[in-house]
Parts: sequence; structure tokens; C-alpha cells
Amino acid sequence: MAISTDYEYTSTRSISRFVVGVCLVRAVCVPVWVGISLFFIYLEMNGQNKNDDFLFKLATNVELGFGIFAGIVNWVFLIASLVWIYRSSVNAFALSVTQPPAFTPGWATLFFFIPFVNFGLGLPIVSRIWNHSVTDLEKEGRNWPSPVVLTWWLVWVGGTILSMIVTFWTTLAAPEWTYQGQLSLVIVEVASIVVMVRLVRQLHQKQEEKHAILFELGTTCPACGEQVRNNLAECPVCGETLLATE
Repeated sequence: MAISTDYEYTSTRSISRFVVGVCLVRAVCVPVWVGISLFFIYLEMNGQNKNDDFLFKLATNVELGFGIFAGIVNWVFLIASLVWIYRSSVNAFALSVTQPPAFTPGWATLFFFIPFVNFGLGLPIVSRIWNHSVTDLEKEGRNWPSPVVLTWWLVWVGGTILSMIVTFWTTLAAPEWTYQGQLSLVIVEVASIVVMVRLVRQLHQKQEEKHAILFELGTTCPACGEQVRNNLAECPVCGETLLATE
């Protein structure tokens, strides 16, 4: 039962706040997309969906500009999420007591970057990170996801698949169905943002709590220098009897 010394714990407070901030920006984008879609539907209903119509050209330019902005936000979110996965995985290793997680930080980040592979491995990767970040040491090494992780994965994978279906369908359907399809994905987008923010905030909290117990409230073995939890009478590495701590 030795704490991992191969990885150093670093608080994810900064990257977690950044990911949450980007999620909030994405949340602001949702009503803007709704407004643009509704306006296009209005123009189509009134027969103003012509290239020579001023309002139609204006709406098209606004849609293009905002689409570029939303694309940049999505790329920033992707990069920030990968950094968050890496940092959280490193901390999961640093916080491990009984055994290390199955996925190294490098592999966990790489698998999350590969499309469709991340669908299958996303759940066990985040589940391992979560189970090695909670204070219950019996959960270390387990694949069974917590309700928070499972909800995030179901909404993420289900929402992505639904988005692909709707996008494919609107591509084949008449042009007027494009914006109806976009509106149907609003709930999916909002749900994915909510569960992501919940996961990021709670995982950070779990890691901070476990770090406080293992390190800040622990003691150092005088014989081998191992950091030991304060509820152990002996060092798990060398067997040295530890002095009682307050």
C-alpha cells in the first residue's frame, strides 16, 4: 500500500476552471444558434430565402462568422479537455495507494483524441481516473463507473451519435429541414455541457480531498522517507513503526 512516487500531484484547479469557462462559452453559443436557425426558418416561411434578399444575405454572413467563432471554441474545448484528461490521469497515478490505474496519462490522452476509439475507451479511462481519485481505496483498480461518470459518457456518446444522424439526415433532406435539425440538437448540446461541467468540478474536488488525506494530513516515514497516510501504524514500505500524529 505505497503511494505512487512516479508521478507528482498538481492541482487541476486552473485547467478545470478553464474547461468550465469554455463550456459556459459553448452554452452562450446555444441561444445564438437557436436565434439564427429561427430567423432562417422565418425567412423561408416568408419566401425570403433568396440570394438577392438583403436579410437573407445578412443572415448568411452572420451564420458564417458565428460558425467560424463556434468552430474555434470547439477546438479550444477539445485541446483543453485533452490537457484536463492528462493532468487528471497524472494525479490519479500520484494518488494511487494499492495499485496504479490501467491507463498511463499518455495513452489515456491519446485514446481520447482518436475518434470512435474514445467512445469505447472513454468510459473505462475516466472510470479508472475517478476510482483512483476518491478516498475509498477499495475502488482502486475497478472499472465500474460512478453515476457521474456514467451519465457523462451516456450523454456524450448518445449525443454525438444523434448529432451525426441528424446531420446526415438534414444533408439528404430539403434545405428547409437543415435549421429544424439544428434546433433538435439544442437539448443534446445543453445536456452535454451540463454533465461535462459536473464531471470536471466533482473530479477536481475528489482529487483535492484525497490529496489532503494522503499527503497534507499524512506523515513521512523517518526510516525510508515514504509519505504515509496518518491512519497507518507502520510504514507500508519498510515496516518502520510510526510516531503518533495529531
